[in-house]
Formats: sequence, structure tokens, C-alpha cells
Amino acid sequence: MMWTFLYLILVHWVADFVLQSRKMGENKSHDNFWLTAHVIVYSLATILLWIGFFVLTNVPMTSETIWKSYIVIFITHWITDYTTSKITSKFANDKRWYGFFTTIGLDQVLHYAQLFMVYNYLILS
Repeated sequence: MMWTFLYLILVHWVADFVLQSRKMGENKSHDNFWLTAHVIVYSLATILLWIGFFVLTNVPMTSETIWKSYIVIFITHWITDYTTSKITSKFANDKRWYGFFTTIGLDQVLHYAQLFMVYNYLILS
């Protein structure tokens, strides 16, 4: 179980940071097109990497479970990033770095919680 959670965190890092283009990162706080593009890439990468891992570890996933997981991940990530990117953008403009970084930290905690809940309530059930 611990390895699964570590994998979920690694997948989140890849999908949220490695695959987020500079243009997405710079514009998602004020342009919903770029926010949505980021969340589409994030959600698709997350689900594809989950499928690969769960197939290798014999965790059963139906197409219905995959679609439900994608939709929940997409919606929760979009809402979280919509909110936190606006807050961090304001902090960065005001050069209030403590608020900026604590908001990024909260953003990550929310994403982890969302992924763990999807895993526990949609994948494992």
C-alpha cells in the first residue's frame, strides 16, 4: 500500500509539474483556456499512468471506473487550481513570498487528498 501512495505522489508530480508547460503555468491564473489545457493534460496523464500501474499490480479497473476517476480528478483539479493560482498570482505580484509558498503547499495537499480519495473511493471500491 505504501508503494501505491508513493506512486500516486510521483504521478501527481509528473502530471502537475513536469507536463505543465511554461505557458500554462504563467497564464492559468488569468486565462481559463490555459487552466483547462493544463487540467486536461494533468488528468489524462494521471489516468494513463494509473492504468499502467494498476494493470501491472493487478488492481481491477473498469472503463466506468476510469471515466469516473478522470471526471472527478479533472473537476477537483480545475477548481483547486482556479482558486490557488489566483491567490498565488496576487501574492507574487505583491512580492509576499510566504503567502505565495504556503498557498502552493496547500494546493499540493489538496491535490494529494483528492487523488487519495479517488483511489480509495472509486478505484478500490
